[in-house]
Amino acid sequence: MARIKGYIVVTVRFSEEGGQWSAICRELGTAACGDTFEQAREAIEDLMLLHIKALEDAGTRQRFFKKHGIKFFKQKPKTVTCGSPLHAGEVVAPITLPVAA
Repeated sequence: MARIKGYIVVTVRFSEEGGQWSAICRELGTAACGDTFEQAREAIEDLMLLHIKALEDAGTRQRFFKKHGIKFFKQKPKTVTCGSPLHAGEVVAPITLPVAA
């Protein structure tokens, strides 16, 4: 496993419709779905980590983070807040992701 260089915090909007949960990360432009909230959360986290790795492999991670307002933290943030309004059937969750060196 790669050494952790730092962390980012992104916002994921989860919504349930017709027995399916969808998850969308606005900052990364990543989306996933699952039969349950937990499946959707696991899928979006896996895809976001793959997206970050692809950015790193391409040498564009720092530029992408800057362009999309993604703040890089050297230490894992202790408190994370989210200010998005909710609608019926939605959950908005801040998710902290490790960024490998």
